[in-house]
Amino acid sequence: MKSLEPFTFRHIRNIDVSRIKELTAALTEEQWLENTSRQVTFENHALTQTYFLTNYPLEWRLGNSYQGSVSYPNSELWAEIKPIVQFLEAFHNGKAGRVMLPKLKAGGNIQPHQDGGDYLDVVRRHHIPIITDPEVLFFIDGRGINMREGELWEINNMLTHEVQNPSNTDRVHLMVDIIPSKYLE
Repeated sequence: MKSLEPFTFRHIRNIDVSRIKELTAALTEEQWLENTSRQVTFENHALTQTYFLTNYPLEWRLGNSYQGSVSYPNSELWAEIKPIVQFLEAFHNGKAGRVMLPKLKAGGNIQPHQDGGDYLDVVRRHHIPIITDPEVLFFIDGRGINMREGELWEINNMLTHEVQNPSNTDRVHLMVDIIPSKYLE
């Protein structure tokens, strides 16, 4: 459904994520386990935990109205992340779908998979490493890169992708989905 020229990774810019990193490191185990829907629904995410800042129904269909909601609108973490979301909304002329912090445990992998469904077919997906290690590799269509903290990347989630974390560090990315306005009108 995406009418993009073929790409795997696209580096957009670098962002100072130092405060987001501090706030993320302070999240409790209870906060990380508050919503386990990704881990339960998708076997390939079984070794992850996800802290949702916004949620969006994956069952969304083309032609449906916008259904975004902010989970913790008054939190300091959202205040730090909101300018990044606003930048990406303007950059892609769209609205935020899911905004989350997925954590891949040390020594864990996300198995190769492709995303599908109307929502995942149309979103512009972005990853910004918040906590990572040089050993962590993100693969798309067989091409692997190490994303460094603060690098804002757009990824092509319609291609087969996976993550390998052989390090001793839990890897946390800020993941921001933007739904282009043309799919919301």
